[in-house]
Amino acid sequence: MEPLLIIGIIGLVAAVIGLGIWWERRRREAVRAWGEKHGLRFDHAKADVRSRFPGFRAMRQGTNRYATNRLQGRRTWPPCSWTAFRTM
Repeated sequence: MEPLLIIGIIGLVAAVIGLGIWWERRRREAVRAWGEKHGLRFDHAKADVRSRFPGFRAMRQGTNRYATNRLQGRRTWPPCSWTAFRTM
């Protein structure tokens, strides 16, 4: 009975990890589609944001100082550049 319990727990952990990976991929594709619809560039790679956004004090605190899933582009009215990102 004990080996069956251990196998069940391992299977449950693997299922939760797989579900998390699938959910992240689905969310990333939704953000990419939204960005392309609005004429924005999408980049999901990690990027250090401390030097690019000095006004965000929270970016200089802690150990996780990078952003993922960044959208970049220009608004047409009023014209300006902007960046949206999710911090980790």
